[in-house]
Amino acid sequence: MAIDARAVITIVFFVALASYVFAKRREMQVHKVVPPLLFFSMYRTTWGLKAMDRWAAKHGKLLTRLGTAGIVAGFLGMGFICYALVKSLFSLFAVPEAPAGVGLVLPFKAKGIFYVPIEYWVICIFIIALVHEFAHGVIARAHGIKVKSSGFAFAGTTFKALGIILLLIGLWNNVRHPGASFSILSSSGTLVLMGIALIIVSFFVNTIAPIIPAAFVEPDEKALRKRPLRQQLAVFGAGPFSNVIVGLIALGLLWPAALVGADMVEANGVEITNFVDGDFPAKQAGITEGEIVEEVDGVPTPYLENLSRELQKRKPGDSVQLKTDKGQYTLTLAKNPDNETSPYVGAFLSQSSHIKPGIRERLWVLPDVLLWVSGLLLFLFILNLGIGLFNLVPIGPLDGGRMLHAVLMAYVEKDKAMQLFSMIGLVFVIVVLMNIFLPMVKTLF
Repeated sequence: MAIDARAVITIVFFVALASYVFAKRREMQVHKVVPPLLFFSMYRTTWGLKAMDRWAAKHGKLLTRLGTAGIVAGFLGMGFICYALVKSLFSLFAVPEAPAGVGLVLPFKAKGIFYVPIEYWVICIFIIALVHEFAHGVIARAHGIKVKSSGFAFAGTTFKALGIILLLIGLWNNVRHPGASFSILSSSGTLVLMGIALIIVSFFVNTIAPIIPAAFVEPDEKALRKRPLRQQLAVFGAGPFSNVIVGLIALGLLWPAALVGADMVEANGVEITNFVDGDFPAKQAGITEGEIVEEVDGVPTPYLENLSRELQKRKPGDSVQLKTDKGQYTLTLAKNPDNETSPYVGAFLSQSSHIKPGIRERLWVLPDVLLWVSGLLLFLFILNLGIGLFNLVPIGPLDGGRMLHAVLMAYVEKDKAMQLFSMIGLVFVIVVLMNIFLPMVKTLF
């Protein structure tokens, strides 16, 4: 079985992260969000505070104007993301195959996860967090508001809770597919093995398993609450606004890079990226992840559309010959679980491409570098825009929640303001959680 280098790097990264959290556990402040399932750990420093002071002193007028623009953009973004989340939730009920409007962004593949390769994920999360929190701090300093500390943080859970979750998912996957073989090399077996390992480790190591790294700045909250509403809103809106700006800059840089890169590559088939849990034809035939399908019954399939069209000409029970870059396979097509008249191979597919012959000889590593940078710019655009907008959801600790709270406290009687704020926050907590978990629940039944 081939070793997935990215999977190894991802495991090493999170083990290193967990080791660091364990080493610094006495210096970290842990907040129990939903014990014992969700914790938030903070490590306070003074990193970047002097740079914020320098920027505020040198570009004070420009920063205050940008802060005002961030208020307008913040409320527009809040309206957009609220509408998008509610619309997405209705679509999930009305259209079973509809995608979720929000999801977890992580460097591993799983249902309900927006997968980002580990090298892109680490760089993007670092840039997003740095830009977001620096913007909060520098706008606060531009208005003369003290910033007490900065630092990094982690959203995570206990090893035992994470182990139990993985164990239950692995066992449930096996129950759903009783005909499938169960081994440590299957996806279900791997989850069970990881779950058991984490539960065992939890008896010896009492610490939080970090899942999502983050960063923060800590303005003087008492001083901030005494400032005019416009200044408070400018500080709260600065983070999401800066992420949207960086995302648009990344998009602007991606456009020329993609145009140049498009002339260097061509489609070369359809990659098998993963298998559907169960005993389906692709896995039965011995095809492995990463193989590229080049032909179906002698017909070339350079594009995903070609492969789909050729398979749809067949019916369940038909035998087909697949030629990949690794060999020839004979498959007997199964019935699609969602449509028994449609053929099914039981694999996840994606378009594959490679650098055109002759290009690499002339330009050496330049095409690879350009394509890698293009991928980074694409993820910087998607994640900055997505995370920036999500931060504007009107939920308590998010920037959107703080903006809404400040406005309500300024214009509505205090008790009514708190009641209204809590109600709106609760509604959108439910909307967000249903957007995340409803698609996952659907796949279990």
